[in-house]
Amino acid sequence: MAVAAIDEGSLAAAARRFGRSAAAATRAIALLEDAAGETLLLRSTRGLRLTEAGERHAAIWREVLARLAETRKQQAPNIISGTLVLTAPELFGRLKVAPVLESFLDLHPGVQARALLLNRMVDMVGEGVDVAIRLAHLQDSSLASVKLGEVRQVVCASPAYLASHGLPREPAELPGHRCIGVNPDGSRQLWTFRQRAGSVRTRSV
Repeated sequence: MAVAAIDEGSLAAAARRFGRSAAAATRAIALLEDAAGETLLLRSTRGLRLTEAGERHAAIWREVLARLAETRKQQAPNIISGTLVLTAPELFGRLKVAPVLESFLDLHPGVQARALLLNRMVDMVGEGVDVAIRLAHLQDSSLASVKLGEVRQVVCASPAYLASHGLPREPAELPGHRCIGVNPDGSRQLWTFRQRAGSVRTRSV
């Protein structure tokens, strides 16, 4: 802001360059002078003039700005690199996540990725995971989350099975049927149902 004020000849013009108010420009100069412990700019109706101390500081400011501009030129835009570790359920990861990940890696060749396709919940911090995609209700957590979509669960049976064993009419009948569950962690598998359409209350079988 100080260099812009010198170049423009007024604080108001410098403020307009940065889309700030004149008061904000005045405060910025005041903070610089407080940090320097001396007056850097002399203001009058004729414009701005650097003090001797201001001349010394301005030379340093211009050198810093020039180095920053040079650094930005040397940085290739939109280049990211490093290792991305993500996890997702095995089947969903193979069908939905893997194609997206491949496209991402094509766009960013400087990135390496490790995909942990696991059906168990992962300790993201303990296992060094950057991104986790889960088909589940989010529990209370300090982790940041974004809802990607919704998945509808259905109970299925083959026509031959239903012809042989009958059609269950309510969840309470399921324990008498041959049910297939997924329990990779060895825990007891429960099927959870809403008590009725639109209800938030559930029952498990």
